[in-house]
Amino acid sequence: AGLTCAAVMATPVELFHQVEQVSVIEDALRQKHNGWPVVMYDDHSESCPHFVGMVTRAQLLTLLSRRHFCDAPLLDEAGQRVDCSPSAQQNESESYFPAVTCDQIKLDAAMRTYMHRGQMFYNRGAISGIAILEKLGLTDEDRAQFIDLGPFMNIAPLSVQVDCSVWKAYLYFRTMGLRHLPVVDKWNCVVGIITRKDFHSLNTKNDTDASYATACEDQGC
Repeated sequence: AGLTCAAVMATPVELFHQVEQVSVIEDALRQKHNGWPVVMYDDHSESCPHFVGMVTRAQLLTLLSRRHFCDAPLLDEAGQRVDCSPSAQQNESESYFPAVTCDQIKLDAAMRTYMHRGQMFYNRGAISGIAILEKLGLTDEDRAQFIDLGPFMNIAPLSVQVDCSVWKAYLYFRTMGLRHLPVVDKWNCVVGIITRKDFHSLNTKNDTDASYATACEDQGC
């Protein structure tokens, strides 16, 4: 009855900085996951980066295929990364809501239809394998570049506190069609992530619930 999200969440979590290196993104895409939390350090989160959004596989593949690179992230006097998007360095109030450019609008449209275009992308399985990464033809020079995820990530994803009831989280998956649910602590730092297959160990009510818990296991969550 007192089971919390801490009991089922996967940890540690693979995280992206708001401005991330292409080689890091490529390595992450070799795993069978569909979404990643995006975090950012600031003056109020020196000990742990706080959760600022989610980015999906389709978005990352589109950005890589279009070579939508940006400048390297800024470093402070101590040599630590300052995770402010290049598109949002004008002032602090714009760091979460940067101005949208025409190019970004076109990229966003491409992301929304990515899985429905071409013979390679007609299903989720097609974009989950290593073959699609090889098709991108990234060079060592490309892998040394950076991508600004700020303008494209979902800045208002659903998340739950680590002490949230696991059954409430399960209800979110059932009613909202989620594939992943970040788990945060009271400082909004990501401490875990839940996917549908993480409910596999729970005693579900019937076979339908059990099927739901494992529905995405072969496709990646």
